[in-house]
Amino acid sequence: VCLLAASALAANAQVSAYGVVGVNGYGFSDKDNLPSSYYDTAGFGGGAFYNFPIQSRVTVGIDGRVLYGPGTYGGTTVDAGLRVGFVPKVNRLRPYFCIGGGVVTSVLNPGFDPTRVTNGALELIGGLDVRVTDSVDIRAVEWGVAAGYSSTGLASQVGFIDAGVVYHFRPVKRQ
Repeated sequence: VCLLAASALAANAQVSAYGVVGVNGYGFSDKDNLPSSYYDTAGFGGGAFYNFPIQSRVTVGIDGRVLYGPGTYGGTTVDAGLRVGFVPKVNRLRPYFCIGGGVVTSVLNPGFDPTRVTNGALELIGGLDVRVTDSVDIRAVEWGVAAGYSSTGLASQVGFIDAGVVYHFRPVKRQ
């Protein structure tokens, strides 16, 4: 009976995948100083989220993502977090926010005395998806930061703004 109830709840859940392109600004902070220079670089990424089966205008789930900024001043961010979204009854706008943690890595002084700086980070994200069909959303805008602290010295950080496409593997019912 418990397995049947669990499978019925899982059937109402939704898994979605997304791809984004945008601008990443990787930089560093020292334990005694404010953040140093940030270097903007084009970037791309992707991820997936799982919304728990909740019968409400609020969706709650988990989100995992990877962001990559190629080039001399780029870096990589990998994280997971709690995602909370809002599903308005009348319009197609779907605002959301995410709070989580992960790892940020980038290179300090590329070309001169390169040093890879990798550390854990807290990530905060806010965004807006626009429903196009039951299976596809346009990620109109997403803004976020991932910043860490290191008691031993430098910590790598990133700020980003991007846009993309979201695909829902199981179409949701129109609200």
